[in-house]
Amino acid sequence: MEDDVKSRPHGGTGGLFRRNESGFSLIETILALALLTGGCLAVVGMFVVGDRASAGAARTDEALALARSVMEWKRMLPYERLDEDDLDGDGRSDGRSLAGADAPGLFHREWRLWRDLPGPGLSIVSVGISWSDERGRVRHLDEMIVRADLRAGGL
Repeated sequence: MEDDVKSRPHGGTGGLFRRNESGFSLIETILALALLTGGCLAVVGMFVVGDRASAGAARTDEALALARSVMEWKRMLPYERLDEDDLDGDGRSDGRSLAGADAPGLFHREWRLWRDLPGPGLSIVSVGISWSDERGRVRHLDEMIVRADLRAGGL
């Protein structure tokens, strides 16, 4: 009889498979794959959000660089020529657009000059940059400087 038990598969349990085998069932494997897939999708979603935020920050940096370029240009001009591209004399820039009408990602810049404000021999130069983001929202950035006419008395 002992020889019979030894000759049976799996040490004589009477069946072909043991019931206490260690390992994963098909359901456990499917659940593990589902959890792993969900985690991977969440990470990919975070990359998409991060990419949008990075693109928005890059556009803001570009707008700031444009505003600062106008400011540097106005700083280099002699005081009496601050309004040299104001063709109609209204204190605003004329023809300095960098974009079509509300085209996404393109910029529109405008400067404005207020002479003798806040006082005689002083002028305020304001630069505004506008653009539409990827969602169509209009963004705006402003920079200002005060220029002094050094030829005016006492400055």
